[in-house]
Amino acid sequence: MAIPQGRLSTVPVEDVFLPPEARTFKRLTSYEIGPLGIEDMTLGLLYQPWTLDYNKLTGEITMTPNTTGSPIVLGITVMDILDINFTFDQSGRLSFAWKTLTNTYLYWYDTALGYTVTTDLGTDILSISLQLDDKRATQSVVNDMILWYTKADGLGTCTLYNKLQRDRFTVEYEMATLLPVPYLQNVGMHYGLRVQLQLSSEKQ
Repeated sequence: MAIPQGRLSTVPVEDVFLPPEARTFKRLTSYEIGPLGIEDMTLGLLYQPWTLDYNKLTGEITMTPNTTGSPIVLGITVMDILDINFTFDQSGRLSFAWKTLTNTYLYWYDTALGYTVTTDLGTDILSISLQLDDKRATQSVVNDMILWYTKADGLGTCTLYNKLQRDRFTVEYEMATLLPVPYLQNVGMHYGLRVQLQLSSEKQ
């Protein structure tokens, strides 16, 4: 697990993001390193970069492998998305979170139920990011999908939270308070093999 003791570092350990998290941030385009194909773990989770693109006119979501394979239009149509972010779970299954003007949702495979579910995350989330923290094969027993998000605290600042796949995303952990900026941007592992979060005052 790439978050020791389940808390942020008391002293920031900054480094350059591992690709593809280092790419220019966009709300309706998301980048992630992943497998040969969705649910194809033949070459592991670090085989190639993937790009998710959301078409705001049609509501279609397209997954494009950047090395091997062809674009895949998902059989899921969602209108009015403002922010979308994806990752692959430990079995290479696609998971993504998205925010509309009124609500936020998480699409993921629930191993306890044995099928994919869509979880309603509520109306008060300002910004979201979803990731599998450490994708190395040696970390497959301890890694975890992490949903990061921010909420306004009523004081003019924000609070950072996360939820974990190992809790089936049911437990909210407070990670940082009194943040002066509300929007998550690049989130992922850096070259020091720690999770790094970048926040901004800008929506885009």
